[in-house]
Amino acid sequence: MTSEASYFKSLTVLDKLFSSCPLFCDENILSRDDRRVLFGNVTSVRRCSEKLLAGLQACWQDCILLQGLCDVVHDHVMSYRDVYINYCTNQISMDRTLKMLKQTNSNFITVLTQLESDAECQSLTLYSFLMLPMQRITRLRLLFETMLTLLDQSDAEFPSCKRTLEVLNKCVAECNEGARSQERLEEMVRLSKQLDFPAEMNVPILGEGSNRWLVRSGQVTQVNMDAKQTFGRRLSRTGPKFTLFLFTDLLVVTKKKSEDSYLVVDHCQRSLVEMQEMRDFPGNNRFLLQVTLLENADSKTVEMTLSCDNETDRQRWLQVSSPPQSEAPGETLYEGWDCPQVTA
Repeated sequence: MTSEASYFKSLTVLDKLFSSCPLFCDENILSRDDRRVLFGNVTSVRRCSEKLLAGLQACWQDCILLQGLCDVVHDHVMSYRDVYINYCTNQISMDRTLKMLKQTNSNFITVLTQLESDAECQSLTLYSFLMLPMQRITRLRLLFETMLTLLDQSDAEFPSCKRTLEVLNKCVAECNEGARSQERLEEMVRLSKQLDFPAEMNVPILGEGSNRWLVRSGQVTQVNMDAKQTFGRRLSRTGPKFTLFLFTDLLVVTKKKSEDSYLVVDHCQRSLVEMQEMRDFPGNNRFLLQVTLLENADSKTVEMTLSCDNETDRQRWLQVSSPPQSEAPGETLYEGWDCPQVTA
């Protein structure tokens, strides 16, 4: 209860001092969109904490031993977890917006410096206050994990403590997934602007309702095969450099145009891509991969020999191109992008 009171006090500083600052209503200091990103969910989170604190205080007044505390927290999380999930989902956008404002907006920096020097902040920054909700829900889970280890299974509070820990674990997992999903979405928006598809092979990277996200990317060098040698094939590293983008359902092969622009030269459904390790050859022809596009952008089968920068990169590419392994003998696991299709 003491920690919740301290948390509520800090949220009040965030809400009243920063979020409600009249100067932040000035568009020359903070735009409406940026203000919404930074502070849009602050008031709702503070009200959640206020209600939980009131419930804990009522529980303490009813029983000094805090019988029923676990039920109070359980009911609170069940009722208000969406508020925490929404806040944590927006965490990436908050971080990015605050960083951008500090780098580009001198008016914002001036006001922020004044607010952070206020005695109520106790030398804490706005960033520290904005991180509090995610930290709080995580610490609540840790608190109940500790409580559960201290309780005997015969204790009256054990079942309710265990039940509360379960909903806290689920809430934290949903908060983390919300943050990851938002990060993936922002990354896909950025990549949709960076990948330049020729008109004849245009693929909407960011489709409506799409669950596509980036799995791995990296630069490789194409190794040319010279089949005219008398004694086998000779390899040369004179081929072009490609940047590969492997999405959940698609492999995109590109050439770098600039620091943040890539020309797409080919693509293939992820389920139709095969990667195999090749033995190293003398010289610089090392860390080789045989990559086969069974059906590329022209509906043809294409083979490429690619050289990675190091063994770690090669193994990572092999790992993401392989289906998951089951511990059960004879069982085959499939990723969502690689599920067999059944025609009725």
